Amino acid sequence: MRIPYESHVGEKYNKLLIIGFQKGKKNSYFLCRCDCGIEKTIRCDHVLSNIQKSCGCEKNKIRFTDLSGQKYGLLTVISLNRKEGNRIYWNCKCDCGNSTIVLGNNLTRKNGTKSCGCYQKEMCKKANTKHGKTKTRIFIIWEGMKARCLNPKSARYKRYGARGIKICNDWLDFEKFQKWALNSGYNDRLSIDRIDNNKGYYPENCRWATPKEQAQNRSSNTYVYFKGKKICITELSRILNIPLTTLNRKMSGGKK
Repeated sequence: MRIPYESHVGEKYNKLLIIGFQKGKKNSYFLCRCDCGIEKTIRCDHVLSNIQKSCGCEKNKIRFTDLSGQKYGLLTVISLNRKEGNRIYWNCKCDCGNSTIVLGNNLTRKNGTKSCGCYQKEMCKKANTKHGKTKTRIFIIWEGMKARCLNPKSARYKRYGARGIKICNDWLDFEKFQKWALNSGYNDRLSIDRIDNNKGYYPENCRWATPKEQAQNRSSNTYVYFKGKKICITELSRILNIPLTTLNRKMSGGKK
């Protein structure tokens, strides 16, 4: 006479402790608790005939190389921290003295974690200060140029970036911009000026100009031809020694 499946509740088979029973239409099932702590529903006949000896944890058991004592960059692996599924975490000591926990894959891959974070901070610091020019006027000019062309939050972005004024790729690197500036007549009395106000910032369209020269190059200025040369009406006023308001009236056909 076959022993009813439900009578096996409380018994243990291999790594499986039977803690419940459920009768199905075709098959009956045990609720089992594995030695690893996982609870799983398994066919009764598979448990009793040793077809299934665990929840499956043995098949999925993580095999890993012990990294203790190994060094990766500035990190020395001290010991295993924990296992989470297929993830292995290690306790590490950084050369700077800090302790940190790092995922094993991040330690062993080619461009993985090499410090507690101190190395990246140091590299960022060097990148930001390597030229030693962050507080100089030329650096401030460069930052301003980028802001008005690339930063929508800049108050001047609407007149620059929003209307398509761009910066050439080379000038996104401060050192390349600085090299052009020093080779193109930069001094602390001059400012960067675009020759054609409808074009962007690149060597062929930029110069270092005085405030007066910049004022004469505004897109809102009026230009006239004088002796075959195109000049700003403000400059013509100076050449002819005629007040600008008088000259504007004469050119617009107004009366004196």
